[in-house]
Amino acid sequence: MSRTKTTHHLLVRPWAIFVEITGVLVALVVFFEVYFQTTPEVNANNSEPYSLLPFIIKNGSTFFDMTDVKLSCGIESAAYDIGNGVWVGTGMASLFGPNETVPVIHRHGGIASYPCKASDYLHRNIWGDLCVGLATACPDATATFKTSYMCVWIQVDYATFFGWWSRHANSEIFSWNGREWIKGPMAADRSKEFMCGIVSDFQ
Repeated sequence: MSRTKTTHHLLVRPWAIFVEITGVLVALVVFFEVYFQTTPEVNANNSEPYSLLPFIIKNGSTFFDMTDVKLSCGIESAAYDIGNGVWVGTGMASLFGPNETVPVIHRHGGIASYPCKASDYLHRNIWGDLCVGLATACPDATATFKTSYMCVWIQVDYATFFGWWSRHANSEIFSWNGREWIKGPMAADRSKEFMCGIVSDFQ
């Protein structure tokens, strides 16, 4: 091998390594961008004040549908006014579901709606005791509580990448303050303070 060819080979090899490394880094960046895009957005619907409207689950992926979507409702904590100045609350986090299945949420911003409110899962029995669960699982349930404050989250289980990658996502905590959903862990009124996971000043 001549000295010229050897010099050319030594010059080309570092550039080839640089190009290969750059290509791998670009591929990783693209992969993670696509990966994070497949994480659904969960947003509250506050278009009607004082109305507990279903949450909106949005597919932000440009390339992939969400398929076999299973939705569950998580209750972080809740408090209810049961009349005559008496409040009842629970700070026990519980997940209910999956109780709704959506075959597909399409890419490019496809959406699905899902109701999640604590009053569907908290009931009173004939003795006035609190029962947590579906009405069918609460013997002697007579009524549900009037919603006052609650903190909930949405769990989303789904498949993406043409159905071969199963994923799981939890939304942020949403607080209901009696008028609208607030994204975050606390809601409050003038007389009492209600924090997610903690029911304080209630009887």
